[in-house]
Amino acid sequence: MNGPTTGRLKAVLFDKDGTLIDFNGTWFKLYEALALEFARGDKQEAARLLEIGGYDKATEKFIQGSELAAGTTSTIVRLWLGAGEGDGFDFWKARLDHSFTHDGSNAAVPVPQLEPTLRRLAEDGRKLAVVTNDVQAAAEMTISRLGVRELFSAVIGYDSVVNPKPAADPVHLVCAMFGLEPQEALVIGDNVHDLEMAHNAGAGAAVGVLTGTATRDDLSSLADAVLDSIADLPAWLAEQGR
Repeated sequence: MNGPTTGRLKAVLFDKDGTLIDFNGTWFKLYEALALEFARGDKQEAARLLEIGGYDKATEKFIQGSELAAGTTSTIVRLWLGAGEGDGFDFWKARLDHSFTHDGSNAAVPVPQLEPTLRRLAEDGRKLAVVTNDVQAAAEMTISRLGVRELFSAVIGYDSVVNPKPAADPVHLVCAMFGLEPQEALVIGDNVHDLEMAHNAGAGAAVGVLTGTATRDDLSSLADAVLDSIADLPAWLAEQGR
């Protein structure tokens, strides 16, 4: 986007992992355990699964845009299993969805100033939504356990739409639920997929944050702004008169 369009942004659509919660602090141990389970206890194979999924051992971080950073349960299982259908695929998809819903929500580490930032936006009359490539049930449980569920008017997972991020479907679904046009919505996330979704949907603004897997350079060409975290969003909106 070449600078945000004009007009008030009436809705803010948040990515979950890396935006509302700290990515590495939340997901590394869980992915490590799941990879070891998938590899039947073979530590070398588990390390390989993490590597092909996007974990960079040298930096101890997940690569932005990789399956483990931005994919859905289906794409992760397809990568690890080498197949996208069959009993094995169905088993592991159900296993990962269950783990993401229960273990992931328990492990979630909120970004700094999560609750006061969301409350400030909501009190400013903006509708808030979560738009994630995680399963919807996991997102619901995570924000409930973080004590901020009441502040969100919608929670959209990859299983809520036909085409998940970076497709436009999640934004269009939320806007339809809110009775808004896409240009009245702001998308904020830590990954290129989030910003591509904003572009594909015709969102009013796309904002990147640095609390996840991407760098400023990764995001800047697609973003109207790149902020250190969501805590900077209310001030940015005020500065833009949006």
